[in-house]
Order: sequence, then C-alpha cells, then structure tokens
Amino acid sequence: MDIRRTGIIILVVAGLAAAIISAGRFHQPVSEPMPLGAATGVRVGYPTAVAPARPARPLTISIPAINVAARVEYVRTDRQGNMDVPADADNAAWFEPGYLPGATGNAVIAGHYDKADGSPAAFYRLSGLVPGDIAEVSDENGAVRKFQVVRVESFDSAEFPLDDVFGPADTINLNLITCSGTWNAAAKNYSRRTVVFTRLIPE
Repeated sequence: MDIRRTGIIILVVAGLAAAIISAGRFHQPVSEPMPLGAATGVRVGYPTAVAPARPARPLTISIPAINVAARVEYVRTDRQGNMDVPADADNAAWFEPGYLPGATGNAVIAGHYDKADGSPAAFYRLSGLVPGDIAEVSDENGAVRKFQVVRVESFDSAEFPLDDVFGPADTINLNLITCSGTWNAAAKNYSRRTVVFTRLIPE
C-alpha cells in the first residue's frame, strides 16, 4: 500500500506540531491531582479515582469482525513523502509522527491489502467493517483500548483527505487505512484507499 502524502511535512509540522504545542496532547506530562484529604491530613472515606492509562506506542491491533490479529510496526514517511508501509505484510503500521492511539486527535494505523503473490495481507478485509464493529489496540504500557467503527469510506488516491485522516481533532480517533480499487501495474499502486474511521470507547 502506497498512500500519496503530498504536503505531509506541512501537515506534520503545521498541523500536528501546533496541536502538540498548544494542547500538550502527546507526551507532555500531566500534573497529578492532589489526593482528597492530602491538604488537611484528614482521611476520608471516598474511593480514590484511578486515572486512565497514559497513551503509549501501540504493540498489537485486533479486529474480531474480520479476524485480524496483527503486530504493529512504526513507520514515518518514505523518500517520496508518502506514509511508509509495514515491512511484513501480515503486520500493521502506526504513523509514528502522528497521534498515539488513545490521545486526542487522529491516530493512523495502516496495513497492506494483499501480498506480492496476491494472497490476503493484514487488512485484506478492512472494507467489510461496518459501524459498530470494534478494533482493539494494546500498547507498551499494557493498556488495551477499544475503538468503535463510526464510518467506512473510499477515496481516490489522488484526492486523499490528509487533514481529515491525519490531522488534529477534538475527539480520540483511530483511522485505519488500506488500498482498494484497481491495480495499476505501471505505477505499482492501487487506485483508491479505504479508510475506516473509529472513535475510542470510554472506559
């Protein structure tokens, strides 16, 4: 899968970096709330709230509805400025310069549609997902987050909506991408991209 990423540097620097600086949504430490009663030394009888696990780099993704259980590689952009692809066609790939799954914004995980011999790759059945289906992502901190499919769309590869898929957002999203359409042997590329838009299910 080869996602045309014209203008990706502008997106990453101007879009994602602006979100990081203004909102601190990546790895910036979050101040811990003072435990109830700590200021007075008086012990109170209310249970202590457990803060959600901080987002970390993804390790695996599973999508039960289409029998996906894949390791997640980390990729950036290739020499042409496109999002790179996983080295192993049975794996998925997280776009490392972007958002972490579980952080506010559009995290992106992509996968191959098929292999060089034409056999199915990790995201071969991605277009078969429907709203309500679930994707689960485990991370380096041991957390497992569930994302629910909101919608599934197909885009011409030359008209890919970069900002909608990779850019800032007010919600915690995970967008899954693979190739679709027809194969262009000369360009060694598929004509379309399938994007599954998902949103975090709160714990």
